[in-house]
Amino acid sequence: MPGEIKITFVDIKDKKKDVWTVKGKKLWEILTEAGLDVSGSCGGSGTCGKCKVQITGSTSIPGEEEKRLLLTDEIKAGVRLACYYTITEPLEVKLNYTALEQSTKTLINDFADDEAMTGRPVTVKKIFVSGYDENAPKSIHDRIQETLTGLELEISPQNIKELVNWDRTGRPVLELNALIFNGHTVKRIHRENPRAFGIAFDLGSTTLLAALVDLEEGTAVAVVSHTNMQRVYGEDLISRVNYCVTNPEGLEKLHQIMINNLNAMIDELLLKACIASPDVYSVTVAGNPIMTHILLNLTVKGFGSVPFVGVFSSHITVSAASTGLQLEAQTPVYILPSIGGFVGADITAGLLMLNDIGREKFIMIDIGTNGEIVAGNNGELWATSAAAGPAFEGGGLNCGMRALEGALNHVKLGGDGNLIFHWLGNQGIKGICGSGALDLLAALYEGDYIDDNGIFTAMAFERLNMEKHPENRLLISDGENKSSVSFSQEDIRQLQLAKSAVRTGVDILLEQAGLSPGELEALYLAGSFGSYLNPAAAKVIGLIPNIDGKKIVNLGNAAGLGGIQALLHESRRKKAEHIAKSVRHVELALQPEFNNLFIKNINFAKQ
Repeated sequence: MPGEIKITFVDIKDKKKDVWTVKGKKLWEILTEAGLDVSGSCGGSGTCGKCKVQITGSTSIPGEEEKRLLLTDEIKAGVRLACYYTITEPLEVKLNYTALEQSTKTLINDFADDEAMTGRPVTVKKIFVSGYDENAPKSIHDRIQETLTGLELEISPQNIKELVNWDRTGRPVLELNALIFNGHTVKRIHRENPRAFGIAFDLGSTTLLAALVDLEEGTAVAVVSHTNMQRVYGEDLISRVNYCVTNPEGLEKLHQIMINNLNAMIDELLLKACIASPDVYSVTVAGNPIMTHILLNLTVKGFGSVPFVGVFSSHITVSAASTGLQLEAQTPVYILPSIGGFVGADITAGLLMLNDIGREKFIMIDIGTNGEIVAGNNGELWATSAAAGPAFEGGGLNCGMRALEGALNHVKLGGDGNLIFHWLGNQGIKGICGSGALDLLAALYEGDYIDDNGIFTAMAFERLNMEKHPENRLLISDGENKSSVSFSQEDIRQLQLAKSAVRTGVDILLEQAGLSPGELEALYLAGSFGSYLNPAAAKVIGLIPNIDGKKIVNLGNAAGLGGIQALLHESRRKKAEHIAKSVRHVELALQPEFNNLFIKNINFAKQ
């Protein structure tokens, strides 16, 4: 291609993708335009230092700003930041990640509806329709309607065409199968046993998950998860809101990114299950309010300042065609109700998974960039959101990354005071993910390597591999592969701010609910980060109250599971709507004690 330059991207499993571009473009732009995942939290503005790639061959010399964000060993190995690198010639670029299967997928894959529950949306009924009689001619549609007395017939024109082809003169009777929804509506008739599926989406700010559910059997038959590609325009929700508000085409761009994400997931689900889009009859959506608004291409301006109010918060049903989802045009898309502010339908869906919501004293926490918290006291509910930022998901940390190959994901304090590290995969250490950062923080505090204020102690410099630096940092090496990452004083501060935001939300809700930590009967951890979080480490740093570990329950992907329940049962949708209306939304910033509690919770205290 004359005038164009070929860039070859290679992932950690040596899978290659060629992209053609023009001289002078930033590598970050090329990655985003090609739909390739770009690590980072600053939208390509050159401040977070996360969009690391390895460029083979001769490279340009990095400038001072880029050098400040990279380790010396990284620069020697050809590692560069995509947002700084300008294309001047053909390149081969190694992407230092590959997605790992997450345990939350297994939780969804293993889902099978409780047999005791009634009212699944789909049943199949065998019917016998009289053949065409030339002496008393009647259309195939009329004859079927007469057979299905008391049922409403809502079959598609394409289905009618199929029936006409089977309705040959001289055939005395047609043996068919009717697909009946909710006991009263027939939506398909076929010679074979027709199948019906639904899709439950969980729209997270970092990860999107979709489950394909057999509506007759009540089982999840396929699950996929993709990175939410909106993250290149900001890790946190406020960054995305600002992007939509300050850019004339910002909302449309983020909407299209989401639709492209979801349609790719739909294709993957259909391929896994060997079915076609007409076999999908309904969709449910759970997610935070920003994600559901962007899905519907609705303004998010109301989330830019207090009071945070969107265009809608109650449940809403739209057609697939109106969203851009590549399903049959009239397929209903049911969006679960939100609670208020930044507390969204994902929390409503998660609450559907709690059996004793009306009788229990509990706290439920979904820890992420937007920490969402619910307190329950014997049926009375309070909810709030805490702007924790991306630190718990690896964002905002010097060597932070998501839970991919090479991520430090667990740390233990050994009996002799040494730190024991574990990272994902066998390719060497490349960064620190959220669960690893939390473990590391707890181990440093337990070992007296940081004090109550989060400052590295003299013991840390005596016993650990510390580097004196303007921001004092701990160096962590994998030894064998001779790669290393760092954990700095500023990283500790970012985690302290994140944990203080969540813990302050917990404390305020407990006060609103009239509960003390000792009165809690359960503490539920929800969301993908909650699935990997070490509760003991969370207690050490004060992220969660110091309660009996037996009371701490990991819900896994509660939002996804709740979305499946809403897909299968009309009663669960009604329950979700009732829950959303009954929860009292608490805006943390408006609480008089917020500032004092936040400052108090920044520091650590031995428990």
